[in-house]
Amino acid sequence: MANSNNPKSFVVQNPHLYEAPVVYPVAASETFQKGDVVFFDANGRITLTAGSIAGICASGITGTTSKKPETTSSATAGDSEVLVYTDPRIIFYGQLSSFALTDPYTTRSSATCFDVVTTTGAQYINAASSANDHVKVLSRSSEAGNGVLSEIGAYAKCLFQFNPLVHFRGCTA
Repeated sequence: MANSNNPKSFVVQNPHLYEAPVVYPVAASETFQKGDVVFFDANGRITLTAGSIAGICASGITGTTSKKPETTSSATAGDSEVLVYTDPRIIFYGQLSSFALTDPYTTRSSATCFDVVTTTGAQYINAASSANDHVKVLSRSSEAGNGVLSEIGAYAKCLFQFNPLVHFRGCTA
């Protein structure tokens, strides 16, 4: 049976093993959802596409001006925040564009890391792109809901970890 093409961003595996999510302000005009990989902009606010990796959203965007925070789909500058898993050791589950048993899966080099495709709520890892070297593929995982290991090839479900050279709390070169 072929792997299903169903990117739904990422799921932190065993979140109880890592540091609790941290609240951060969101940059204006951002739209993202729980499970999306997010970054810091130059002002230290959470954004979808720029800067160092902050981590994985643990919540949707929340408005902060009302007495009771409401989850929203988009942010307003200075008025929104989000919970983010920032632990650089986090292992997370998601979809890889194509899995092949080649060198990138068997070496420790950060030069063989792949990029996150930042489509809100449907992020996945692009095995054909390594311009930003966001994540390292650790292993194949099972297809969601059926427990069967993903097949080698297109749309494989895998376990990933952030490249410490691009995570804001990771090591420096």
